[in-house]
Amino acid sequence: MTGGFRSLHPLAAALYFSGLVLFVMWLVHPAYLLAAGGCLLLLHLQLDGGAALGKAWKGYLAMGALVALANPLVSTRGATILGYLGNRPVTLESCVYGLLFGLTLSVMLLGFGAARQVITLDRFLYLTGTGLPRTAFVIVMVLRLVPLLKRRLREIAAAAKTQGRLGGGKRTARIREAMELLNTLVVWTLEESLHMAVAMRASGYGSGPRSTFAAYRMEGRDKGVLVLLGGLALPILAGSLWGRGQMVFYPLLSGLELHLPHYGAFLFWCALPILMNIGETLQWQIIKSKT
Repeated sequence: MTGGFRSLHPLAAALYFSGLVLFVMWLVHPAYLLAAGGCLLLLHLQLDGGAALGKAWKGYLAMGALVALANPLVSTRGATILGYLGNRPVTLESCVYGLLFGLTLSVMLLGFGAARQVITLDRFLYLTGTGLPRTAFVIVMVLRLVPLLKRRLREIAAAAKTQGRLGGGKRTARIREAMELLNTLVVWTLEESLHMAVAMRASGYGSGPRSTFAAYRMEGRDKGVLVLLGGLALPILAGSLWGRGQMVFYPLLSGLELHLPHYGAFLFWCALPILMNIGETLQWQIIKSKT
């Protein structure tokens, strides 16, 4: 999907994802985390059919599970003892806290994955290139470098296989072959970096104010979304200051009750991109039916 939420102004999209991540970190409550996680899963399906999520979900799940399992092993806080691991008590409160903390981490990773699809590199440069041009340039180059090195390493390995330089053999031979591949990769990367630096200096990079490749105009829809986000953020923040959506773990579990107005505002924030995409699809279907 190229329209809908994806076509929103970069500033509005950045504020949405920033607010979502902050709220997920702050509101440690199973109902809130499940709502945010469910909405982000639907958003991934709308953006690319879940292709990016299909490559990363195992890592998200593994990191969340690692945190969930680690907390009961290192924390003995809590009044409800489930059993003993050696001489250390395993408490219900520490297990629940670890589970929710792992869920929080997984939901945050889902949010970052969706933000990466919506806020592309050119949008990121548009947001940060004016105020922090050098920092933005370094971040973009680093993000570009990781997939570039992986692709080049595959190309070098494929070329080495055609020459019969890669195969079985002893461990020392395999280590020597791997070092040769790494040496070729480093030399190739440094050589291209030198060419890029010469080309950038020849084109006058850094001699004047930085411009962006794409110019994004703040339209009426974008302004409306900004106003809506501000209107939703106020009750969410105010309710959070009053303890809404924040579960208490120690010494006993409490705070599971839901305050529906506060939960509704948070749920609407999470579902906003999904509703925008659905509205875009319905509008397109109406236009097609009239032609």
